[in-house]
Amino acid sequence: MDITVTYPSAGRIHFHSSFLFADPGNELCQEFVRRVIDGAGVLSITIKSAKSSGGRRTRTREPVAEVQYCVKSRTRRQAVEEIYGRLLGAESGPQHFFYNNSPNGAGDSNRTPKRPLFLIPDHQGVVRLYRHGPVITSWQVKHEVPGRIRLYHPSLHRRKEVCQAIERELMSVLGIDNYKTSPLTATALVNYSPKKIRREQIIEILDRKSTRLNSSHRT
Repeated sequence: MDITVTYPSAGRIHFHSSFLFADPGNELCQEFVRRVIDGAGVLSITIKSAKSSGGRRTRTREPVAEVQYCVKSRTRRQAVEEIYGRLLGAESGPQHFFYNNSPNGAGDSNRTPKRPLFLIPDHQGVVRLYRHGPVITSWQVKHEVPGRIRLYHPSLHRRKEVCQAIERELMSVLGIDNYKTSPLTATALVNYSPKKIRREQIIEILDRKSTRLNSSHRT
């Protein structure tokens, strides 16, 4: 396993591995994300794959996953121990992260089917996943005040049809007053009534819709 761990600043842990993170679409990378993001103290995961496509040039870089954890509730040691425990699962030894993940593997027959995980890179080839309360999503909250929230998602970028599908989904949601999407900035602006709908519900609706859209786009 070609993995090293560094601690660039408080609240951040870097996992360096070409094997795991060169391609965010590979199954082991997705399994890493599933296990780590479910940790109670984890706030977000950012994956920088092997290739960066900023502008017209494509550059190669060291693949790395940055895990951000809550420094108010976790020390570095606690965060590391929790992440390590989640990567190992109920088994002992780091090798268990790498096998028994196959749908046909031993002991998998009674497991709940995994929800498809679409790690969508932005225009720089970076994948980001966030925790908003109980909701885990690739939608990033850019700005919010009570009753108004602006979110970013890379799948909206220069895709008018996706933006229109998102708006159709929001059209009939009780508690949402108005909304506007932008394929230029890849954002969705939603004005809502906090008495009728919670922000987490809005994020969950957006996440379900974008997941379905990306699933149909890939099939």
